Amino acid sequence: MTKKEFCLIYRNRQDKEYYIDNLFKTYGQQVFRLLPYQCELNTIEYVSNLMKQKMAEKNIDQLEKNIEALTREAIKSINAADWKKEVDHVSRLANEYWKKGLEELEEREQII
Repeated sequence: MTKKEFCLIYRNRQDKEYYIDNLFKTYGQQVFRLLPYQCELNTIEYVSNLMKQKMAEKNIDQLEKNIEALTREAIKSINAADWKKEVDHVSRLANEYWKKGLEELEEREQII
């Protein structure tokens, strides 16, 4: 299959419709779906990991009663700069994957 054929098939595919997507549309919101099984392209995964690290640094006693307070504190400590850093990291990864994918497609076209 050539890249041109693949693009034609991809453009003419039928997207699945989900109830929740339509519900959000009625409120003027758009759902952004992430790729399954690719957590490295999910900024929320990185921020969640950052939060867990901050909790672990302060969870010395490992008392269950302190977990909620530590969680709230860790969430409050994450700021816009932290989010920007993680978004930039994911953008770099996505660009790398995109370039690698294009290179692989070009290699396959040459073989075919």
